[in-house]
Amino acid sequence: MRFCKGGAKGGFRRGLFVSLFLLLNLFRPLYCNSAQDSPEEMVPAPLLFLGTGGEVLVVEKGAQSLYIFDHNYRLLRTFKVTTGQKKGDKEREGDLKTPEGVYFFTEVIDPATLPAKYGVMAVAMDYPNPLDRLMKKGGSGIWLHATDEPERIDLPRDTRGCVVATNEDVLAIAGHINLLKTPIVIVERLDYISEKTMERERREVLEFLRRWKEGLTGEEASVAGCCRGSRIDLENAKILRHGDTVTVSFEEEAKDRRGSWVPGVGRLYLRKEAGSYKVAARRWTPLSADRTIARAFDSSR
Repeated sequence: MRFCKGGAKGGFRRGLFVSLFLLLNLFRPLYCNSAQDSPEEMVPAPLLFLGTGGEVLVVEKGAQSLYIFDHNYRLLRTFKVTTGQKKGDKEREGDLKTPEGVYFFTEVIDPATLPAKYGVMAVAMDYPNPLDRLMKKGGSGIWLHATDEPERIDLPRDTRGCVVATNEDVLAIAGHINLLKTPIVIVERLDYISEKTMERERREVLEFLRRWKEGLTGEEASVAGCCRGSRIDLENAKILRHGDTVTVSFEEEAKDRRGSWVPGVGRLYLRKEAGSYKVAARRWTPLSADRTIARAFDSSR
């Protein structure tokens, strides 16, 4: 198992970085790029559609903050975090960068194997995802985890790539996570767009999805490698954008070789080329009855 490691720096550097970080953040209210200073008529640009329920986590590396939004774009909670020591999107193993994009939580790391420095809990993300693999990005073992050194959270960019919060905050965040279902969007800066622009872009993606679903025939209608057909529900899909790519997560039942329907999560990874969306990758994962963090955490202890 690869561990996401982070280490404290010397006292002088710690004080210098904290001072610079606080100074720079004095000027953040001048710009509409933060969940805490956005006008009411603006909405987070990555969150194209969140269905009728559930929540989404957003990490803004530039603000060293994690936000939780509900499906109506209402900001529910804000937490202080620390991320990778180096700026920019992750490209390879050991580059000390936190990846940027749309990810999902896959598992709670077994507490019995978790070193004390990871605090009370660690939850793995699905980095690298199919889009990352297409772009030949390397590295692995990116987690949201706690720490046994709470003072680390006051030092910006202090990890080897993971997203780290205090023990108390990680437990609070975990209460909003359903494994495989809850997305976490990681960006350097969280931009906002008008509701009118959001609606136009949302309609474009929904129209593509409608045509895609209607056009599925034969092998395309099956989940590759395991099943003989699928039933796709796009009504409560989550549609999340990062750059020129869009990730769509939805409920998808797949028929196995015995003819039984297996509940699962389907995902489409879209890329915009020459003004039109194209499917870059499609994935399906079977889903157990209860994938809440509380149930997963209890069963792993």
